[in-house]
Amino acid sequence: MNKEPKDLGRKDLALSLSQATQSITYGPDPRKKGDGIFWQLALVVLFFLPAGAAIVAVKMLWRLPQQPHCESIYWPMASASLRLYCGELAADGQTLSGLLEAIALVKVLPLDHPLRSQIDKSIDQWAMQILALGDRQFNAGHLSEAIATARQVPSYTTTYKLVKDRIRGWQTTWKSAEGIYREAEDLMRSSQWQQAIGVAIKLQYLDNNYWSTTKYAEINELIQRTRTDSDKLIRARELSDTGGPDNLLAAISLAANISQDSYLYGQAQTAVWEYGRQMMRLAETELEKGNSYEAIAIARKIPAVTKLHDQTEDFVTIASAKSRAGEGNIASLEAAIMQAQKIDISRPMYGSAQQLISRWQREIEDVSRLEKARQLAASGRVNDVAAAVAEVGMIPVTNPRYKEAQAMIKTWKREIEIIEDSPLLNRAQTLASKGNVGSLLAAIASAEMIYPGRALYQEAQSNIRQWRHQIEVIEDLPYLEKAEELAISATERSLKRAIAQARRIAPGRALYQEASEKIASWTDRIQRLEDRPYLDRAQNLAALGDLEAAITTAQQIRPGRALYDRASREIENWQNQLSLQSAHQLALIFTPEALAGAIAIADRVPKNSLLRSEADLDIANWSQELLQNARDMSRYDIPGAIAIASYIPPSSNLYSAARTQIAEWQKILNPDTVEQFDPAVN
Repeated sequence: MNKEPKDLGRKDLALSLSQATQSITYGPDPRKKGDGIFWQLALVVLFFLPAGAAIVAVKMLWRLPQQPHCESIYWPMASASLRLYCGELAADGQTLSGLLEAIALVKVLPLDHPLRSQIDKSIDQWAMQILALGDRQFNAGHLSEAIATARQVPSYTTTYKLVKDRIRGWQTTWKSAEGIYREAEDLMRSSQWQQAIGVAIKLQYLDNNYWSTTKYAEINELIQRTRTDSDKLIRARELSDTGGPDNLLAAISLAANISQDSYLYGQAQTAVWEYGRQMMRLAETELEKGNSYEAIAIARKIPAVTKLHDQTEDFVTIASAKSRAGEGNIASLEAAIMQAQKIDISRPMYGSAQQLISRWQREIEDVSRLEKARQLAASGRVNDVAAAVAEVGMIPVTNPRYKEAQAMIKTWKREIEIIEDSPLLNRAQTLASKGNVGSLLAAIASAEMIYPGRALYQEAQSNIRQWRHQIEVIEDLPYLEKAEELAISATERSLKRAIAQARRIAPGRALYQEASEKIASWTDRIQRLEDRPYLDRAQNLAALGDLEAAITTAQQIRPGRALYDRASREIENWQNQLSLQSAHQLALIFTPEALAGAIAIADRVPKNSLLRSEADLDIANWSQELLQNARDMSRYDIPGAIAIASYIPPSSNLYSAARTQIAEWQKILNPDTVEQFDPAVN
């Protein structure tokens, strides 16, 4: 680096030689550029000195020490070239301390020093290397160190002007990278994998090797790992939703397999605890059903990873105690209490155990009362059963066996009521067995002494309904039999008398429905007898061809009568015949208008009429005549032909042919018309 100024004059030779000598004293720089200075000085000596002196000088140069020791130099007496040389050595390591040391060595030299330009150039170079070192630290992922390094650039260097912008750029890039990373993390936590990957890719485009490579690889791996963990949690949730101890155990295993450094570790641990609690609830459900052994088996399967070990142990103890207590005798209850007392106050289920102990202690008292009451009720005597009811009635509602006591009270009260009311019901059934009205009424009176709410009340009421039905049948059967006897002759008078007799059976009575059905049948027969002459006369008139008189006669049969529907069908048929007759008479005129009118009349015959086929045949014949008339007229009067063909109705089988013919004629009249006639539409 120590290049001498160009055009060195003889007047400056002494100064240059002096400086060179100082440099040579410490030998040539082992680097190539140092060797250049050494050989330049050697050439100067050889050029200006006599030959002998030059040889001696060169030999002296070769004998000088080859490398100075910068650590042992007394710097106040050191030359500029020596400072530059040692500065270069210090800067070679490209460390911050070395670069700062290099700058410190030369910056103290005077501003008017002959090597000032070289000094300033070296300082700027080293300052730039400091900033480059900060860049490397920034790209290596050490933002704070990079900023601290950049701030070491001396303020008097030209490089200093770059420091502020460079730091701001680093901070902006770093902040952007952190934002991208956080966004990818958030998306990852919400299981938006594709979006997370898309955001993470942005890191690759940042001007920072650390974020674009190391951190990108890190977040990409985290996404994949978290995705795998999420799939595990989803599968675990599916298993837990399916239910059952085995599925819950598999769910716990999946969730527990998620490592602590996973983003979903917290969710996984919550899930493990939750699935453990579900297993505990399954065990509790089985225990409530009375399946103690199944409940204990489930509880013992709950893994330690759920952190429910203490609760599980206590549950097994309580379940075992409940199993003993379920035997229902005093000895088993006392054994259950002793087992529950093993749960210490420090245990999680201590409170539940104490509640059960208190319950079982009260239950021991209840069992004593229940056993005493059963012994009393076993005799079957009313007084003893009543005493048993009183004994268990002393068990308060707050006691465990209260419901059992109430069920026993209900059973024993029913027994008492049956004992008390059975004689009344037995007497009533005995009376009713005689089968006459008097004995049935007496049976009803006896059964009615059994009050509502009593054990035999429903049975008594059922018997009462049966006996009242028997009474009504006995009382009303003569009316019905008399009515049937009168109706045998089947005359209008006898049928009316039979109806009057049957109507003596009032609504709600046992035989009322049967009587009503017979009345309806006899009424139908009367109406047929009354209206048959009108229908027969109308049919005779129609056979003679007097359809109008036939219609008038049949219309005398009023709506709601037995023959009304048949008369209506006959009337409709005769009206259709009249329509066809009118159409035939009109068609005889044989004008297009008359034929069109005949067709219109015939077309009014309903589709479901027996005469519709005849009407269709007439419509077809008259339509053929109209179409032929129209074609004949088209030779001299196309508009008139169109008018005649238009009379043919859609119900005719010639309708399409007529519309096609009309379209052809319209084309003749209007050859420039673009739109074609569509017979299917028109």
